[in-house]
Amino acid sequence: MAGLRPLSLEERRQRAAAMACLDPSKKPGTPDCSQTVWISVFFDGTGNNRFNDTPKLKHSNVARLFLTHPESDDELGKYAIYVPGLGTPYPEIGEHGYSTMGLGVASGGDARLARARADFDKLVAKAKARAKNPSQPIRMINLALFGFSRGAALARAFAIQVAKDCRQGAGGWTYQGHPIRLYFMGLFDTVASAGVPAGAKTYDHSPLVRIGTYVISPLAGIGLSFTNKDGHYEWAKDLRIPAMVEQCVHYVAAHEVRDSFPLDSVRDGKHYPANVHEVVYPGVHSDVGGGYAPGEQTRALKDEDKLSQVPLLHMYRAARTAGVPLSALETLGPGIKGTFAVSSRTAALFDSYMSRAQASGPIEKATSDHLYQMYIARSYLSKLTNDEKAQARVTASEQVLAETHNNDLVPNVRKELAIVTADGNAVNEATAAAETRRLNGGKLSLREETLARAYEDVTLIVGPAGQRDQLLEFFDYLVHDSVAGFAKDFSKLQNWRMMYFGQVAYEPANDWSLSGPASPL
Repeated sequence: MAGLRPLSLEERRQRAAAMACLDPSKKPGTPDCSQTVWISVFFDGTGNNRFNDTPKLKHSNVARLFLTHPESDDELGKYAIYVPGLGTPYPEIGEHGYSTMGLGVASGGDARLARARADFDKLVAKAKARAKNPSQPIRMINLALFGFSRGAALARAFAIQVAKDCRQGAGGWTYQGHPIRLYFMGLFDTVASAGVPAGAKTYDHSPLVRIGTYVISPLAGIGLSFTNKDGHYEWAKDLRIPAMVEQCVHYVAAHEVRDSFPLDSVRDGKHYPANVHEVVYPGVHSDVGGGYAPGEQTRALKDEDKLSQVPLLHMYRAARTAGVPLSALETLGPGIKGTFAVSSRTAALFDSYMSRAQASGPIEKATSDHLYQMYIARSYLSKLTNDEKAQARVTASEQVLAETHNNDLVPNVRKELAIVTADGNAVNEATAAAETRRLNGGKLSLREETLARAYEDVTLIVGPAGQRDQLLEFFDYLVHDSVAGFAKDFSKLQNWRMMYFGQVAYEPANDWSLSGPASPL
């Protein structure tokens, strides 16, 4: 399995025994499976909250995966812990409403980690209490973690905390004296941005908005320190995957470019640890981790049409294969089962796009391959069609949003679509500028090389109409413009986001000017 590290002989024995206990023919309480404890912790993304989002069909992929997990059951020894996203209500830790500080600078991260750890330890304590009976020893604690966005960062921080309290010996690991496996981590597009996010680096190039040694954060609306602007404060200082993790799967959003959403890869420097597998998916942050409502930005008028359904289904399968006790979809009611559906239209467009993009190599190269396709498509859609197909869907989008109780998003449809078109025109101008720089003998960054290549590409004009139409429909109907939907920093669609590889940072050569359609100034 991808990302599964080599296991010791004892770990292989433990894995086989644990997987055998998932056999439905096994009866709870049989000697070989009693006190085999399964604990799965789900950290939702920033601004995502299953209690409020599920009725609106905008719940994230983490929330959807959580809903397939059996309810916590002492007899079966299977437990699920759900942690609402930063900036959203979490009454158990005293957060009763949505929080600007939580959304902006990850306030509440420490409290969420502490609560999740306390809930985890309570479940372990239950098993330890039963283990006082000599016939009921804890045979294995099986821990799985899921997370999206800052929730993925929290999942990684949680793994590090647990790993620090584990002891290695005899080919395996123990926690509080009992055998434990941290056997699976399923992550969607990790973003830390704890404290001043990497987006604040924009201000280093923008002296007009600098005030002494402080910067006014458009996210939090308060003065924040102008140093260490990398979003890795406190609990997010080190997010490298611990060695005890058996398998970590990380899905990365290729088309996410916002300054305030820097990527924390699971790569460490130039190399991937043996226990991780990272896949770059097309789409922006919430096209990979979920969270968009049907019809938002005139995209995906049905839940099953969302691009995020593809990585959702892939992660579900990876988790089940690894042994996470998620229920089989066919056993679930239509309400939950339906949220894993992928329409034939979306599946066909995804396959066509992936065949065309042929993205490969390191993340930097794969990002270039994916953004190249976006550059040529967005330039065409905005400049040559004025997004006419999206414009034709405006009324239908507003109706879908109203029907799914997303009335607060209805006024945004026309406004954001106007920014989408402006962003595409800005990309078109940026491709021309990069090509001019190339012709003048200027040295180009990877970002500029990608833009210049896009300027030279005329296949959408002179190439086969069928291939052109599929690519345009992919970006017109499936891929959102997260810059247009954010407008809280100086991000530009033609820029790239920061990327972190453990303690190593990749900072792209971006356009740092303040002008742009999504600029808040």
